Amino acid sequence: MRMSRHHEQPRRIEMQVLPQPAAPPGGAEANGGPAATDGEARLNRGALVGMGLVAVLLTGAAGFLWMRHGVAIFFDTVVAGLATCF
Repeated sequence: MRMSRHHEQPRRIEMQVLPQPAAPPGGAEANGGPAATDGEARLNRGALVGMGLVAVLLTGAAGFLWMRHGVAIFFDTVVAGLATCF
């Protein structure tokens, strides 16, 4: 006698894990981009620090002008900018 499909054991599916390729020698150059040297990394870090300082100085100057002149200087700047555009 043959069993019906409802009573059959489910099939086992075996999965095979494929090995990952090793990273090629040469670092980022072999992966499509140039590897950063210590000097370039230092230059990039210096540029980020410099841009951060500029942002802090501009924010401080805006805060100082706001405290000294109030809203008037910012309103005048917006009006002058809009007048230039139109």
